[in-house]
Amino acid sequence: LQLRQRHFDIAVSFSPSRNSVMLAWSSGAATRVGPENARMDALLTHRVLGEGAFETYGEMTRSLGCKPAGEDYHGLL
Repeated sequence: LQLRQRHFDIAVSFSPSRNSVMLAWSSGAATRVGPENARMDALLTHRVLGEGAFETYGEMTRSLGCKPAGEDYHGLL
């Protein structure tokens, strides 16, 4: 309830875990992005496939219309 009251537009689940996806869904955000292999992926609006963690995170940012600021974890978002 506290998450929904914040009126988030976007929720990003960087983990494929059930808890992470449920938290994104619980936020009430209209756009929910997460990895394609996420458990309960039906609760996501955008599922992203990547070869590794960094590639997946980069694809998540691009799927939201953002350009990653760098080619490493620092400055990704």
